[in-house]
Amino acid sequence: MTSNRSPQPIHECLSSQIVKQATAQLEKGNFDPFVIACSLSFDSLDTVTDARADWHYKYDLAPHIRTMVFYHLRGDNNWSALHRFLSKKDRATTIGYDPEKFTSDNSAPSRTALTRAWNDYMSDPLKNTIAHAATEIRKTAREHATPVDVDALDQEDREDASTRTKQRVKSEASEDVARKTREWFYPEIDLGLAEDAVFENEDLLDLMVHMCRERDFANNAADTWSLDSDDRRKTPSGDTLRDHIRAFDELENNEVTELFDNAKETLWTIAEQKGFLNGIVDVAIDEHNWRHYSDLETPRTMQVKHDSGTNRAYQFLTLSVIGETGERFVVDFHQIASKQEKVEGVKQLVNEAQERLIVRDVFMDRGFSQVLYIQALHETGANFVIRARRNSKTKKMWENADEDGINIEHDVTMSRSRAPYESTTVTRVVTPPKEGSGDEYFTYITNRTLTKRSAQRIAKSYERRWGIETSFRVVLDFLPRTASMDFALRMFYFSFATLFYNMWVLVNLLVREALGIPEAETPPVTAKMLLAYVHSLWDNAVS
Repeated sequence: MTSNRSPQPIHECLSSQIVKQATAQLEKGNFDPFVIACSLSFDSLDTVTDARADWHYKYDLAPHIRTMVFYHLRGDNNWSALHRFLSKKDRATTIGYDPEKFTSDNSAPSRTALTRAWNDYMSDPLKNTIAHAATEIRKTAREHATPVDVDALDQEDREDASTRTKQRVKSEASEDVARKTREWFYPEIDLGLAEDAVFENEDLLDLMVHMCRERDFANNAADTWSLDSDDRRKTPSGDTLRDHIRAFDELENNEVTELFDNAKETLWTIAEQKGFLNGIVDVAIDEHNWRHYSDLETPRTMQVKHDSGTNRAYQFLTLSVIGETGERFVVDFHQIASKQEKVEGVKQLVNEAQERLIVRDVFMDRGFSQVLYIQALHETGANFVIRARRNSKTKKMWENADEDGINIEHDVTMSRSRAPYESTTVTRVVTPPKEGSGDEYFTYITNRTLTKRSAQRIAKSYERRWGIETSFRVVLDFLPRTASMDFALRMFYFSFATLFYNMWVLVNLLVREALGIPEAETPPVTAKMLLAYVHSLWDNAVS
């Protein structure tokens, strides 16, 4: 899709016209992007017609514009799916195409006609106008506290696909993502090897993959990898890899963080291409403790709740985009070493999300239901939903809830009992618990002014977020083992593991789409399967 630049002056009237008509539909409660697109009418398109005036000789320009507005509102970035959608239930005719012009046995313009209309014939000013108008419509929808309906376009029925077909789809998607992982990310993670070095950058990163695959220490993994290579090629030692990583100064100059900055930007691009960032999205901020057994004097260490024989850990805050069908894509993280850094980290992650996304709600767990974090969120201007701690006040709210089990208290004051003696206000809500959770009731705090209907909707949305922590634990399947307290090494390992966690999410998204597998079902591709495919590329390269 084209970048969302503001339209040129001659196109401003068209952009305003589209947004105005779409807003009228939103105010009527119509949030279906197809309904919105079909409602668009145009007085004249003479001023925005492309210089090659005969390009749309077959189809009028108006239905093409409606279709592209719909395409941008849905954000699927899948022309074949768009063609399939328009081909059913007379949708192409409804959006304005002349059925007399469809080719034989077709009920919509061909996929090629749609892609050429956008890629080859529409001028950049016109494309920017459409993209800009779609963004403004999504912003208006956000003001109504309801997103444009961006459910996935109709998928082909693959439920009867054979076991062999399913395995082939999984293998092809995994191999494709594995290959692109090497192409996209390996060049970005430059370990700074000398030109006459015995090993290449890719060799050391392939050792990292093997370490992640085996969840092993560097030296052990290097030994087993050497055995697997069958003397076809000399493999680096664990010491070689660690020495190169330890050469980075992360404590003073954040050199490991900078090393992965370009990889993070590539992740944003992939997330956008795959539809994670289109439309209005929910995001989640979580904390994750990588526990260790050193003392509190170890740089960048936090004291945490005692577990697994220690109360010391490296702590990370992650920002995840929650896909429309529940996928979790980690787009950034901060390592924090104090309460103040944690507060600032929350603000920075939310601000970054707002710069890049249209964020509906920021979901957080009960560990963030404290005054300082809520004040930080207020400063960002974002809508937030934080699971609250159950106490005597929420218990009383639950006991006094209406017959639907919902009780809302606005302008509730929260105060700190110790310095700094700060206070803030929130809306506190209790609702019935998620089925099967075992909880007596569910309670959360937010900065929204709610009705019972919107309170119930938010509680259901939070249910989708509940899987974040369980889902993110899969990152442990990618995290090598280490006893080292070297901070650069730890940061490198965590960054690398997070990268492959995202690749795992991506390959499962692709496989789910191809086979029509519901999000609620177990991910079809395991972490070990993906790592095996990445590792096999090294095997193939040297065989």
